[in-house]
Amino acid sequence: MKFICLPLVLLALTFQAKSAFITNDDISSIDIVTPKGWTFMNESALFDGDTRKRRSLAFRANQQNSDSISAVNPLEINVSLTNAFNIDGFSFFNDWGYHLKQQVVGMDISFFDAQRQVLFSYSTDSLLLDRWEQIDVFTLSDAIQNVSVLRVLITRSQSSEFEIRELLFQATQFVNNPDTLNDPTANVAAPAMFSGLLLLCIGLFVRRGVAN
Repeated sequence: MKFICLPLVLLALTFQAKSAFITNDDISSIDIVTPKGWTFMNESALFDGDTRKRRSLAFRANQQNSDSISAVNPLEINVSLTNAFNIDGFSFFNDWGYHLKQQVVGMDISFFDAQRQVLFSYSTDSLLLDRWEQIDVFTLSDAIQNVSVLRVLITRSQSSEFEIRELLFQATQFVNNPDTLNDPTANVAAPAMFSGLLLLCIGLFVRRGVAN
């Protein structure tokens, strides 16, 4: 039994280790559109998976003798994905440095399909939480299916400079199968199955040890 269980355990651990968030590996392009007079840097840091305070890179935007960011003058982050995904939540890490003074205050988040049809949109203007930790923006009971493009509008910031350490979109890969199209759990069945096998193997090892 131990020779059968070992490969299953390793495979289960592999599935469990995979990120459930959109990362740079899932992205074909990031297009940043700034208001007039604003500059930015480190767009690759938005999805690099590194959320450490003061040790990771951060996306940074700066106002240069121009108007402040607003709902009618936003900074726009457009993300094209390599494949379609189902997305059921969004959170982010604000700021980066030693003092919380460059926080994002307002965001508009939208999901689109490959034809640029709007699938979902959400707006908030209450993100000034003075927190280094992950900030949960929304969680959906039913995943938005077949998302190919993400758009994040920064509509208000705490100061003339803001930083984002990471944008975290909770996602599973979309499967174009009529039998699973409306089942948000279909694409996570494999990790769950291998977790069950892992627990079964552990139980068998424990039972074998007691018997001996």
